Amino acid sequence: MQRLEDFKQEFGNDHFVYLLVEPAEGGNTFSSLFIKKIRDLANELEADVPENTSLIAERRHRALVEDDFVGRFISQNGNVVGILLEMEACPEGVENPEALVTSKVYSILKKDKY
Repeated sequence: MQRLEDFKQEFGNDHFVYLLVEPAEGGNTFSSLFIKKIRDLANELEADVPENTSLIAERRHRALVEDDFVGRFISQNGNVVGILLEMEACPEGVENPEALVTSKVYSILKKDKY
């Protein structure tokens, strides 16, 4: 419960959606092509993904050596990554904002480029 309270304190609420993203078979989550797809998705979801390949390599290394990330946000082999969408503010009176966001995410992911 303390982690949930810490999350609420940090972000103002406990509303979030978590996506697991995996490249096509034989793909690499840190390849230029996959990072571009993640960047395109992030742009549509209003998130931030770096473009600089050396920065991407540095973040890959940091993610794979961080015990709190491996198994939670990235698989042990780095082939599957998670994206946590934190909701800063929810419209007044909306009881289940996660459902609204999830629906929007599904509609974005149905696009041919993903």
